Amino acid sequence: MPILALLPVLGALVLPAHAATPDAATPDAATSDAATTTNEVQPTAEQQAVYRALSARDQAPPCADLDKMSADPVATYLFIIDHAQQPPWAAMRAASCLMSLHAEQARPDIERWVVDPDTRGLAILAIDQLDTMPLDIATSIATKALTQGPDPEGMRKRISRATTPELRALADQATPLAPTSGQ
Repeated sequence: MPILALLPVLGALVLPAHAATPDAATPDAATSDAATTTNEVQPTAEQQAVYRALSARDQAPPCADLDKMSADPVATYLFIIDHAQQPPWAAMRAASCLMSLHAEQARPDIERWVVDPDTRGLAILAIDQLDTMPLDIATSIATKALTQGPDPEGMRKRISRATTPELRALADQATPLAPTSGQ
């Protein structure tokens, strides 16, 4: 793919840093809009390179190869997950690499994904990848999804498909919550 064809895609990696600017918190919409346009989060050269690789239409390079493209692969993957808008698979591929190679370092982020209703796609990906994570981390993530997540029944069904017996046992122990009566 010619480099010029990638230029519109790279723009999808730059998002406003609303919360990072004091002006963005002001009630004056004009001031807030001006702050947004001048304080965009800019990706580093490493983040752009990994993003380009993850954006490939057919298949991205192996995660181990992507790790070598960055001095801090965890931060790079998290940046892409938080900021890439197009193509939709770029952020999901970054999350997949993060979970399969860096689950221990990314544990707080993964646990947040499984309990936040706004990160449902990442939660589903995390649950579907439990078997690739160390058992203690996978158990913690599955437990959070079952006890604190917005869709415990959906997560229970996904966890029950895990190949690791200990994870399947968690799903078997989790019983769907019965509707509460007006007692």
